[in-house]
Amino acid sequence: MTDFGKREIFVNLTDMKRFTKRLSVYISCYLLVVGIGLFIVEEADFILAFLLLAGLIGLIGLWVSYINSQKNYQSMPYLILDENGLTINENGDMQFISWQDIVMIDRKVNNLSGRRKVYDAIDTANREYILNYGLLADKFDEIIVLLKRYAEKYNSSLKFIY
Repeated sequence: MTDFGKREIFVNLTDMKRFTKRLSVYISCYLLVVGIGLFIVEEADFILAFLLLAGLIGLIGLWVSYINSQKNYQSMPYLILDENGLTINENGDMQFISWQDIVMIDRKVNNLSGRRKVYDAIDTANREYILNYGLLADKFDEIIVLLKRYAEKYNSSLKFIY
C-alpha cells in the first residue's frame, strides 16, 4: 500500500443487478399471490386491486432506479482518490473533497426513535458524506482503510487507528 497514485473505485454492477433480480422475483411472487386472490376473493376486490397496483408500481420503480444507478455508476467511478483529494459520485453528481478539509473518517451509530443505524462517513467542517455500503459491499473494509491511508498521507493532522 505504498503506491499513492490516482485510484478509481468502481461499483460492482453485477451484485447490484443480482440484488435487483432477486427483489424482482419477490415482488413478482407477491403480485402472483395478490392476482390469484383478486380472482378468488370476491369481497375484497378493491383492496386486492390496490395491492396489485402498488406491487406493479414498486416493480417498475425498482427497475427504473436500477437503470438510473447503472447509468450513473457504469461510466463514472464511485470514488476517485489522488494527491489533491477525494471525489465521490453521488448519483451522477461528483463531489470533490480536499484531503485537508477532511476532519474524520469513521463508523457512526445513530439511534433515532429506537432504531439503530450504523454507517461510515467522511466528515468535513461543512458536511458529512455518507459512504454507500450497498455499492461497495464486497470490498468496503479495504476501501475504508485505503481512504484513511490517503488521508494520513496528504493531511498531516490526521492519524487513524486501524
